[in-house]
Formats: sequence, C-alpha cells, structure tokens
Amino acid sequence: MKIENKNNKFTLSNVTEVGVLGILKARLNVMLRNKEETFIIKII
Repeated sequence: MKIENKNNKFTLSNVTEVGVLGILKARLNVMLRNKEETFIIKII
C-alpha cells in the first residue's frame, strides 16, 4: 500500500508538471502569434 501511494504521488506530480508546461507553451504560442500579427500590421 505504501509503495502504491508513493507511485500515485509521483505520477500526480508528473501530470501537474506537464500541465504547467502545457500552459506555458500555450501562452508562448499566443504571444508569438500576437507579435507576428502586430509585425504584419506595422509592415502594412
């Protein structure tokens, strides 16, 4: 039982880390898209 609990905590921490990374990547993608749009607008 103790080993199972440790494994559950480990997988939970991994999932949260992946979730945080996913959110950061999504924010970066949005920022890059916004910069591209403003850059295109400046050129036009």
